Amino acid sequence: MPRYVALMRAVNVGGRSVPMARLRDVLADLGLEGIGTYIQTGNAFFDSPRRDRAKLRAEIERALDDAFGFAVPTLLRTVSELEASLARDPFADSPPVGDAIRHVIVFIDRPLPRSAELPSTAPRDEFELLSATGGEVYVLLRRIAGRTGNPAAYIEKRYDRVATARWFHTTQKILDAASR
Repeated sequence: MPRYVALMRAVNVGGRSVPMARLRDVLADLGLEGIGTYIQTGNAFFDSPRRDRAKLRAEIERALDDAFGFAVPTLLRTVSELEASLARDPFADSPPVGDAIRHVIVFIDRPLPRSAELPSTAPRDEFELLSATGGEVYVLLRRIAGRTGNPAAYIEKRYDRVATARWFHTTQKILDAASR
C-alpha cells in the first residue's frame, strides 16, 4: 500500500486556520490510514491503497474545502518520490544556507513548459530557479533588505501551475516523519 505525503499550500497563514488534529480527522473520514502531520504548515502523510492520484487529490481538496470553508490546494507524493526529490539536491555548488540564503523545493502539479529556460533569476533577483523535474523546481532564495520573494507564487503566475514551497531541510524532516 503506498505511503503518501500531502503538501498543502497556504495553510495556517493569512487567517486560513487548519488545526492539525482536525486535518487528521478529515483525512481519516476519507478512509486513509496511518495518518500523521508534521508542523502546522500543511504537511500530512498517510497510507492508501488508492492508485488514482488525481482522484485522491480531488477528494482530499474537496473534503478540506468542505471542512474549512476555503480551497486548500494539495500536491501528493509517495515517500519514494520525496526521497528522489531530496536525492537530486542541486544545491551542492550553491552558497550555503544562512541568514541571506535558503534552499527551497517548490512542488508543482505538472512539469514546467518546455519553453521554461533554467536557470533563471526572478525580476528583482530575490531568487533563482536552478533546475526542475516533472514535479519540482529547485530554488535558491535570497533575502534582500530583510525580505524574500515567493517562488511558489511566481511559478503559479508565470507558468500556470499549482505550487507549494518547502525549505529543503524541512522537506527532509517531513520525509523522516512520514517514514517512521
